[in-house]
Amino acid sequence: MTSKKIIRIHSYLQKEDMQVLQEHFQMKLVTNRKQAIDKFSEIMNIISENTQITNLSKLELDLLDVLTKQPKKEHIELPEIEFKEQLIVTKKHVNTWQQAIRLGTEVLFQTGCIEKRYTEKIIQNLKAFGPYMVIAPGIVLAHASPKDGVLKDSMAVTVLEEGISFFDRYGEPVRLIFTLAFESKEARRLVEQLMKVVLNEEQVSRILSAKSHKDIYNYTKSAIYE
Repeated sequence: MTSKKIIRIHSYLQKEDMQVLQEHFQMKLVTNRKQAIDKFSEIMNIISENTQITNLSKLELDLLDVLTKQPKKEHIELPEIEFKEQLIVTKKHVNTWQQAIRLGTEVLFQTGCIEKRYTEKIIQNLKAFGPYMVIAPGIVLAHASPKDGVLKDSMAVTVLEEGISFFDRYGEPVRLIFTLAFESKEARRLVEQLMKVVLNEEQVSRILSAKSHKDIYNYTKSAIYE
């Protein structure tokens, strides 16, 4: 029986999960490149035995390029969700992390995207299981289950001028909160894109330093759907 390695990750990807996956696929890439180079030697021997080579250096470079080139990634269409300028929240100061969570869920509630109980479920989960929604230093992916009151696939973004502690392992005040309310499986694909945004310091800095709700909205949307 062939044994297969199982990689365990969270349903909502965290920073550690991304690192595990990155290391796994990097190892696989190195293995594939080594196999390609081994084949390259065999191919060169066959060519030299059966034909006259006029430009050896160019032939070697062209063959290596073909053998080690990675296939183009298939473009995956990401679903559109309810995300607009009205779902951007900025606040200079909050007194508690609960208040910070409510900023994002309140605008989703006001626009008919979630029920009131969705907010309470997020807070309840954080109290019960700890600050696991803090997925990177200073960044929260606030969410609950679709059954907890999601009415429409949607997202809100909260930017805090003064961060608030979520008492997480990073020890950095949270300034950026993505509040997710995803019901469909298609919308959940956006979580992967959001993780890429979160791990990109330049994109995060751009969102945090934006001067208006419009800029925050545009920067976030372009980062996700780029």
